Amino acid sequence: MLSQDALQQAQQSIERRRELEQQLSSPEVLADQKKIKTLSVEYRHTQTLAEVGQALLHVHQALQDARAAVASDDSELRSLGQSELPQLEVQWREILATFERLSVPPDPHDASDVIMEIRAGVGGDEAALFAHDLCRMYARFAERMGWKTAIVSESVNDVGGFKEVLMSVQGTGAYGWLKLVDMVYMWQIITFHLFQR
Repeated sequence: MLSQDALQQAQQSIERRRELEQQLSSPEVLADQKKIKTLSVEYRHTQTLAEVGQALLHVHQALQDARAAVASDDSELRSLGQSELPQLEVQWREILATFERLSVPPDPHDASDVIMEIRAGVGGDEAALFAHDLCRMYARFAERMGWKTAIVSESVNDVGGFKEVLMSVQGTGAYGWLKLVDMVYMWQIITFHLFQR
């Protein structure tokens, strides 16, 4: 994303946040639960984007000021600009990268619950024990994220490992986080399915 495009998009996100705040406080929207839910989801995303957008605009202005100071005839002002410029350029790149990442619209399923399936692949008892460890690891991760987990179905082998386990993960953003992990480990296969209520 070019910096001018990012600055323009940052300004648009700030304006969109204001529009959404007005819409969410209007009596017509307050009377319609579906509309409240839709606008609230958009507002949450836009709020974060607008906050980063404000930081981006602020750092851009500071960068312009520092560059003007470097070009100044005043030696004191020039040295001040030269000392601030490298730090501001690093901040600019970091905030711009964050803004670009947040600019990608969220998947509508990101807030959904998940049914996680972990199966032991080739490897016998060791694979089953590793599948058990993976299940515990994801359950602890879910707990730290404030999500609820429950074993839906399990098939245990003789040594206490899982041949196959289905675990439900319920909580805001569960699918958004866990969809990135849908993969095959050394001996295990992990898949995620959207949980429809």
